[in-house]
Amino acid sequence: MRQTIVGRMVPLSRDSVDTDTIMPQEFLKGTSATGFGESVFHHWRSSGQIALDDPLRAGAKVLVAGKSFGTGSSREHAVWGIKQWGFDAVVAGEFGDIFASNCVNNGVAPIAVPDAACRALRELSETDPSAEIRIDLVRGQLTAGRVAAHFELTPIVRRMLIEGLDEIGLTTSMEAAIITHENLRPVWMPSTVESKDPQQITEVK
Repeated sequence: MRQTIVGRMVPLSRDSVDTDTIMPQEFLKGTSATGFGESVFHHWRSSGQIALDDPLRAGAKVLVAGKSFGTGSSREHAVWGIKQWGFDAVVAGEFGDIFASNCVNNGVAPIAVPDAACRALRELSETDPSAEIRIDLVRGQLTAGRVAAHFELTPIVRRMLIEGLDEIGLTTSMEAAIITHENLRPVWMPSTVESKDPQQITEVK
């Protein structure tokens, strides 16, 4: 269970960051979901456009970007790289839909706040790299220094982030309710179970 995310930030003063930039295509050849942390933002790190390798940013838990983040292709590798680098949350003005879904499934919180709050957080982190942000997933509030902002999460997304569930885990957590639902359906209706033998159906009152 994780109700809050607390840690230092890495500021990224860029808008419209796409997944091709987060995880360049030359690093997509692997067949497993491991080893992507060292490749995240490869070209921008090489050209000094993001301070991921700055020793002052080592161990930072939250990436703070601009107006739009995670747009473009649906490659999940982008989120794997962000997670495996060590980020538990990304704060931005808004997110690409598929990227945000991939974040939640991989335990990375996509936190959307107004652009002014993003800018204030980046300025705080640039001035004081040791400044910490606190993200309260239950209350939908983030605070850092004098910066405070509210964010919205749907109940399902909030639960997945707090309990560490992906979509499969969320489904299996509802197994009892699914079985009850199946038992209530007439035998002639389609079923999600392989065989619906009327003799094996438990009567639910």
